[in-house]
Amino acid sequence: MRKPIHLIMISIPLFVVFSCGYKPVADDGRNIITFEDAWEFYPGFSEKINAVGDVFYDGKSGLSSQVIELCALVTSRYWGAESDWQVHEDAALEAGLGSDIIEAVKNWQYPDFKGDTELSTAYGYATEILTYKNITEVMYKNVVDEFGKKGAVELAGLLGHHTMIAFTIKAFRLKPETPIDFPSGEWDITPDHSEVEHPRPACWGYPFSNKGWPMNACLSYAENMLGTAFPFQTDKLSEFCIVLTARDWDCEVPWSAHVPSAVSTGMTPDAIRAIGLGETPVQYLTEDEQALYRFAAVLFDNTTEMDDATYDMAVAFFGRPLLVKLVTVMGYYSQVALVVNTVNYTLYPLPQYPFPIE
Repeated sequence: MRKPIHLIMISIPLFVVFSCGYKPVADDGRNIITFEDAWEFYPGFSEKINAVGDVFYDGKSGLSSQVIELCALVTSRYWGAESDWQVHEDAALEAGLGSDIIEAVKNWQYPDFKGDTELSTAYGYATEILTYKNITEVMYKNVVDEFGKKGAVELAGLLGHHTMIAFTIKAFRLKPETPIDFPSGEWDITPDHSEVEHPRPACWGYPFSNKGWPMNACLSYAENMLGTAFPFQTDKLSEFCIVLTARDWDCEVPWSAHVPSAVSTGMTPDAIRAIGLGETPVQYLTEDEQALYRFAAVLFDNTTEMDDATYDMAVAFFGRPLLVKLVTVMGYYSQVALVVNTVNYTLYPLPQYPFPIE
């Protein structure tokens, strides 16, 4: 298991058709203070996304409040989402998570969980999958032994929910009133590639339906996550977002499912082939595609903040309402990738698509 190849940063000089199940309101120059302010460009959208969070924060999952808050902190720390960290730092303390654990997470250190195997397993899973975009068979076994298959899906969904929030915070450069001093660094992780007696089987079928595992074990989460929370119609920029997200997460399922749609809506095969190979596709992209690619490259890089030039360029090309949608597409498919990569889901039979992820 290797660290994934991220999108190559490009520099480009400084109108797209929008189609979505939610009709955006006009950009009236309103201040975007919180991530929910951004979602309010689409009436009813915030409620749908928050319904996913309610699975965890209203006690509908099987995860303890300490595990939930620890995962929220790890995810917001990884993406540098100060606003989300601030909210969940207080919530973590209320849930009984030690201040020494919180400080360790903040500083990229391994906390002393004092023998709490739920917390140590959740922390190990979260840091491994965020860093490597996948987990080893040993980690999967540890998670299932500790939380069960339902819990494994819930952990993935929880990280995905906070990744979507973090993307909105980063994209629109939202900061708390009191800035948080996040030291630079990364987790010192060495994945355990030891063989296990029963490795993850390939999970066939459609995992987000109510007809089969794993989502039949987590149906309330599935009902909120899929379709009801994000009913958008196919368009080129949305499909481009999905392809870029699949590439960044090394996730072949959404990649193989959406490459044909990306081509049919106007993406060139040469651009998709270059992205799959981890090469810069800039010479094959139109101006709006270049703008979106550059924006996504910054968004997916957890070591950088959204700079003024990239943000201003994206707003100039797309406007803030459409940009909210595109960021949410990437956050939503990050949720999908986290679940898919956790449970080793594959399409069956695997479709023959011409531009594999290398």
